[in-house]
Amino acid sequence: MNMYPFLSDEMHYDYMYHSIKPKKRFFKRRKQINHTNLSLISDYYKYNRKKSLEAFKILTEEEIKTIKNKLEKGGIKWIW
Repeated sequence: MNMYPFLSDEMHYDYMYHSIKPKKRFFKRRKQINHTNLSLISDYYKYNRKKSLEAFKILTEEEIKTIKNKLEKGGIKWIW
């Protein structure tokens, strides 16, 4: 359309209307990550951020609560 600036607005609209196919143009929202839980996981397992994100996707809420309780009590047992 840049090659034809002399076309009327109606012709420009018609071209765009008939040339662009209708599609679903919305995306799914990402799940909000609680950064405190992410830091708990990285402290407990000694993971970096990337591995902590992978572990966060796998762990359940109950498992995260137990990790939080263990870190608050200071009774960390090494899994290695």
